[in-house]
Formats: sequence, C-alpha cells, structure tokens
Amino acid sequence: MRPSFVCYADILGYTHLSNEAVKSGQGEQFLSKLRKALSEAYKRVKKHAKGWRGNDDFFSIKIFTDNIVVGYPVPNYKKDYGESELGDIFSIFAEFQVGLALEGFMIRG
Repeated sequence: MRPSFVCYADILGYTHLSNEAVKSGQGEQFLSKLRKALSEAYKRVKKHAKGWRGNDDFFSIKIFTDNIVVGYPVPNYKKDYGESELGDIFSIFAEFQVGLALEGFMIRG
C-alpha cells in the first residue's frame, strides 16, 4: 500500500435517465451516448495531463456503470503531505467534469 488520493464521483440522474431510455426504446442509444461522453472526457483528461508531469501515466481512472474513480499516488506524503498531487487530482476531476458536461452529463463527488 502507498499513500494516495482517491476521488469518487457518479453521474447525476443516471438511474432515471437509463430507465427513461429503456422505457422509450432508446436504451441502446443512451448507452452509446454515455460511452461516447466518457471516452471524450477521458481523452480530454489525458490530453491535459501531459502538461502536468510530462506524461499521463501517473494516475489511474476507472469507470464502472455511472461511477468514476481516480487514484493518484502521493510519493512524498511525509515531506509535503501531497499538496501538489491534491491540486492535480482536482484538475483531473475538473477536466473530466467539463468533458461530461459538454456531452450533457453532470457528475458529483
């Protein structure tokens, strides 16, 4: 185990949106739209992350159903308490949130 920050968010109204899509026969289109939105948001984060540390493999994003989890290790926690890493993880989530909002999905977390 290593010291890390973990942020968790979920898509607002996901259950209602998915139920309505299924009822109206648009379930497949809804899932396609959601997949596109998540993919575009992920690309947006990866693109912006390249400028933060010179690469984009210093954190991990996992998505399951309507849940989004970002893990970010803090290598020098005892020295600096992860101050810069905390700022980075907020930036990651801000980019992800903007990317999803552009596709019509809001997140909270």
